[in-house]
Amino acid sequence: MLALSLAIIITGCRQKDIRSTIVRVPQATTAKVQSEILDALKQIDGIDVAGASFTNGLLYLHYDSMKLGIRNIEHAIKDIGYDANDFKGEKR
Repeated sequence: MLALSLAIIITGCRQKDIRSTIVRVPQATTAKVQSEILDALKQIDGIDVAGASFTNGLLYLHYDSMKLGIRNIEHAIKDIGYDANDFKGEKR
């Protein structure tokens, strides 16, 4: 009985929570900048870079909120020198 209860609890827990978001990155207007941002985001577990696209300085992407939050994404972009929503990029 204990094993059955444990199995139900384990399989009933959410493993992923995929969300979509838009991040304002005003400097992301060239292929070089976009590539640099996507390369940095690929290093972060939980971001679906394959779902990312840029339009008018906006980054559209999918991420697993069970692994990270939007602030983690914003800080990753800020840390490589670009603005991300309300965070100003750190000058290199």
